[in-house]
Amino acid sequence: GESYDVLMGVADFLRLEQVIMNLLSNAKKFTPEGGSVHLAGQVFLADLEDHVETRGGGTNFRGEKEKEKNDEAGMGILRVSVRDTGAGLLREEIASLFRPYSQVRAGELQNGGGTGLGLCVCKNFVE
Repeated sequence: GESYDVLMGVADFLRLEQVIMNLLSNAKKFTPEGGSVHLAGQVFLADLEDHVETRGGGTNFRGEKEKEKNDEAGMGILRVSVRDTGAGLLREEIASLFRPYSQVRAGELQNGGGTGLGLCVCKNFVE
């Protein structure tokens, strides 16, 4: 049989849930009746020294105590993706997705209302 390591997570689970629910809600709003929405999650074990990123191109430096703790426990990256069978986006529409109050073809494609803030807020949570 296969054996699996047990993974434990430390995160802001409330914000993570908000991001996932917003992505699913958007997918549902823009998917026609009879279409489908798929949620997937992947966990990648990672060496933080290879994956340290910050907003604005800065660098995070870890102290030795934090490094020892992270090396002992192992760190990972969670990737969440949502796929749907909606109309999709034109290449030039992608740039406006994360701008506040921006809605791409809302009246044309959307099955429900919205403020245009959801993806902007989610982006800030994730960063």
